Amino acid sequence: MMLHFPELGQALARFIDLAQRLPGLSERARQVVVLTIGARFDVAYELYAHARLGARAGLRPNQVATLCAGGRPSGLTEEEVLAADVATALTGPGSLPGPLYDTAVRTLGQEALDAIVFVTVHYLALGVVLNAYDVPAGSPAPRK
Repeated sequence: MMLHFPELGQALARFIDLAQRLPGLSERARQVVVLTIGARFDVAYELYAHARLGARAGLRPNQVATLCAGGRPSGLTEEEVLAADVATALTGPGSLPGPLYDTAVRTLGQEALDAIVFVTVHYLALGVVLNAYDVPAGSPAPRK
């Protein structure tokens, strides 16, 4: 798909690289954001790829499964809950609610909020492209 638009592909790749390197957010919280966005828009490949990355970051299998189903699993840290709340709010109508913004900045810091915003933008953009071209989830892992 991006082969047809190499200049856009290069720009998106640069944005993705910068968004991935933003400080302030743990890898677990980052994966919570990605799985929240993937579930919200039913992005098969994002859910497939990031279920594994979420597990590697320390999310339990039931937490990954719940996030992939669009739910909020128990046992998330305060950082992870706020990351999911911000990502969810950003995909709804209107602006990020002031009390949520204030709580996220007060609790996590401005860098973490900024990282959540731009990771959300990254996976929204990527998810739209993946869904537009109906990119499948990939081969299922062999069962043990």
